Amino acid sequence: MNIGEIGIEAARAKIGPIADNAQFGREVTYLTRHGKHIAAVVPLNVLTHLTRLRATEHLISRGIPVNFQHDPTRTFPEPVIRIYVKGETLSWGDAGRVVMEAALPTNSTPSDIQAAQDLLGRAVEVLTEGGFELVEDHRTSDKLSGLTYDNIRYRLTPLGFVHL
Repeated sequence: MNIGEIGIEAARAKIGPIADNAQFGREVTYLTRHGKHIAAVVPLNVLTHLTRLRATEHLISRGIPVNFQHDPTRTFPEPVIRIYVKGETLSWGDAGRVVMEAALPTNSTPSDIQAAQDLLGRAVEVLTEGGFELVEDHRTSDKLSGLTYDNIRYRLTPLGFVHL
């Protein structure tokens, strides 16, 4: 990954090429004012992975169990929060989104489903208090072991970085 630097005044006239370099060339460009770094234009995948990492660390520091990998085949002994970045192969509207959902154990019972919903609610509270913006991204009604439950997925926005 290449790293560049440009003054904020000069960047105003070149924002298109700077954004293209981030998107296609995977280049980071630091914006400077009076020779000091004040911001950076980074590839989207860098920001989304940092958002995922920061959200994961924040949840773990508050005692909420988190799975680091999005592996739908992996089973858990109890409900756990999954945070992952949607793949680049999806449509433009979905690629790069940081997503949070509750994963249920195999052969879940009604109490497991309730525990997962409670865990997801706690995770939403913790991340909202931590400065993240969460938007309900997807809601489906799934059948698991003959039980119907709401599967709610949240999208996390990089606004959490405002409070570093």
